[in-house]
Amino acid sequence: MFRLLREKFAFLKLRRSFAPRSGFRVELWRRLEAEIVPAPAAKRAFGRLAWAGVSTLVLAVAFGGSGAYAYTSSSVTPDNPLYQVKRGIERIQEQVAITSEAKAGAKATRLAHRLAEARKMAQNGVRIGKVMQEIDDEFGSDRNETPSVPRAVKLAERADDDAVEALAKIAANDPVVAMPAVRRVIQKDVRRIETRIAAARDEKAKEFLKNRLASRRAALLRMGEGEGSGE
Repeated sequence: MFRLLREKFAFLKLRRSFAPRSGFRVELWRRLEAEIVPAPAAKRAFGRLAWAGVSTLVLAVAFGGSGAYAYTSSSVTPDNPLYQVKRGIERIQEQVAITSEAKAGAKATRLAHRLAEARKMAQNGVRIGKVMQEIDDEFGSDRNETPSVPRAVKLAERADDDAVEALAKIAANDPVVAMPAVRRVIQKDVRRIETRIAAARDEKAKEFLKNRLASRRAALLRMGEGEGSGE
């Protein structure tokens, strides 16, 4: 009897230790709503319907005590028990993202989370290989597709530019440990983009990919790796 009570008390204490700070849920609600519900006026009615259908599921995961903390904290890295909670919420966002803008926004959020985790790990002297693999997966997840809606294109370009800039900064701050991992991911993506450009038939798609390629090469040059630009 006393053993069960002690175990229950220990569990409740652990749960409270992961509870979000005051006001955390309100802020998370605002962010989730902005990212999931389609923005254009023509799609507002559908957006409200989609949000009504998934809000219960999202909130059940996101506000289940540790969910809110896991979703927004850069300290929740791959070696943290709550990491799968964060990834689960991100998968829900991905699944309910129907419009091009929502998909681009969900991907931008995932990239921002992975970059924040990589930065935190590098600052703590932890190898960032696991997170870099996930960033590489995000870079290669387009499956030869490019956004067609102008707003989605802008979102994708901005997220991509921010990601490459953040990677370059992480590498510069930790040239011994982080630099090699960052360089490998960017070099791999350069080769992948070059293959996609060669296969692309649409001129807008080619332009989108060429801009992406230029940002990768510029980052490699900033890291002093001009010969590794894939040329």
